[in-house]
Amino acid sequence: LSPWMRQPFAAEVRFERDGRSDDRGGAYVKRTASLTAEELRTGPGATSFATVLAALAVVRRRRCAGDRVGFGVTMSTREHPAAGDLVGLFLNTVPVAIEVGSAATYESVAVEASAAVAAAMSIRGVPLVRIVAARRHAGSSAPPVNVLLAFEEWEPCRLGAASVDHEVLATGSPVVDVTVFVQRHGSRIELS
Repeated sequence: LSPWMRQPFAAEVRFERDGRSDDRGGAYVKRTASLTAEELRTGPGATSFATVLAALAVVRRRRCAGDRVGFGVTMSTREHPAAGDLVGLFLNTVPVAIEVGSAATYESVAVEASAAVAAAMSIRGVPLVRIVAARRHAGSSAPPVNVLLAFEEWEPCRLGAASVDHEVLATGSPVVDVTVFVQRHGSRIELS
C-alpha cells in the first residue's frame, strides 16, 4: 500500500482555492491527490468508493461528539420506470453512518464502510425526504447529511478526434455545509 493508505491521516492535506466562492461566502478548493487510481482500487475497502468513505469517516470522527459518524453520499439511480428513455445521470442523497471507535483501525473502518455502501444500495432510489420522514415518524432524528461525499469515476472519452474531459460545474448555491468531490479521471484522482 502507498504511504497514504498506511498512514492516511497523519499529514494534513493542503488545498488551493480556485478563486470561486458560493453565495454563503464559502470557498471552492481543489487538489490532485498524490495517490493513483490503482492505489485507491487496491485499498482496504471492498470498492474504491468504500475506501474513500472510510477515509472521510476517520477524518470526520475528529469533529464528532461520538463514535458514530454520519453523512450523505450521492448514488446514481435509474430505477423509476419513467427514467428508461431519459438521458443523463440521476443522483440521490443517501444517508450513511459508520462506527469509528477510538480503537478502530483504518482497515476495520473500511470493512464497515463497505457494509454501509452495500446497505445503502437497497435504498438508493428512495428520495431523501422520504427517508427523513420515515425516521421522524419512528421517533428518530433526521440523519445527518450536512457533509456530502460525491465519488465519481469518469472514463476518458472522445468526441470525434477530440479528447473530452469531465468537470463539475458548481451552481454557487450549496445545499449542505461541505461537499467532498473525489473524482477519478483515468489514473488521476482529484479532490475538491
